[in-house]
Formats: sequence, C-alpha cells, structure tokens
Amino acid sequence: MRTDITRFLLAAAVLLLLGALAHAGGGGDTTFNTVVTQLTNWATGGLGRVISLAAVIVGGIASVVRSNPMPILSGIAFAMILNFTPGIVTGLLTGTL
Repeated sequence: MRTDITRFLLAAAVLLLLGALAHAGGGGDTTFNTVVTQLTNWATGGLGRVISLAAVIVGGIASVVRSNPMPILSGIAFAMILNFTPGIVTGLLTGTL
C-alpha cells in the first residue's frame, strides 16, 4: 500500500516537472528557421514536384514491367507524403491547423 502511494506521488511529480519543461521550451528560438523554410520550399515547390513525378513515373514503369499495381501505388503515396508532410509538421509544431 505504501509503495503504491510513493509511486503515485513520484509519477505526479515527474508529470508536473515535464509540464513545466514543455512550457519553458516553447517558441523564441529562431536558429533553424532559414533551414526549415528552405526545406519546406523545396518539398512543396518545384523540387518536390519533380521528385513526386519521378516517383510516380518510376512506379508506373515498374508496375507495367511486373504486372503489379503496388509500385505505382507506392509512388503515389510517396508523392502525397512529400507534398503534405511540411504542412502537417508545421501545424503540429505551431499548434494551429
């Protein structure tokens, strides 16, 4: 019984400390903003479109050669992930949709 209370209090203290640390780490740091902006522009801009089209074309050729739809579906999934991931990550990290 006593160890259960001790474990509960320890877990509560850890959660309180982690909450304070998470609050202290929000915003303010702009060290990597230029890198993030550049990578986002690449992924959603012309380079991202070229890579997406290449993945779909290579997947289409592999699908025809192997008579299997999985390669082109993988290329389409890769293109979608490349296109939508920067927006999803930005939304998660900024807390907006």
